[in-house]
Amino acid sequence: MFLEITEAKYLNDFRMLVSFNNGESRLFDFATIVERYPVFVPLKDRNTLKQFHISDTLEWCNGTIDIAPEYIFEHGKPVDSENNHKDTPLDSLHKKCSNTCRAQLLREQGNKMKRGAVYHVFD
Repeated sequence: MFLEITEAKYLNDFRMLVSFNNGESRLFDFATIVERYPVFVPLKDRNTLKQFHISDTLEWCNGTIDIAPEYIFEHGKPVDSENNHKDTPLDSLHKKCSNTCRAQLLREQGNKMKRGAVYHVFD
């Protein structure tokens, strides 16, 4: 069976929830590929990223940009199809706070983290 995308949903930032014809779903973050591969640079504009079309693959800009379902499947994060995507503690923190309080809460959260942890940078 060929792997095909059956459904996709834009979530936030550069993340999309993508479902496949084998019944599995993946959470895929486009942030890395828009920086790494020049063909995907137009997707840095989130409005462009949101305007996708499904035709067994994901396509943008009338098919001039597309991504193979196999790439999303292999590089995406597996998602429990019943529970969909569950936020990480930092995702929850990001949603709760306005820009003015994020720095303080991030410092407080950071104090609880181990040295060398990766910190989330807020827009």
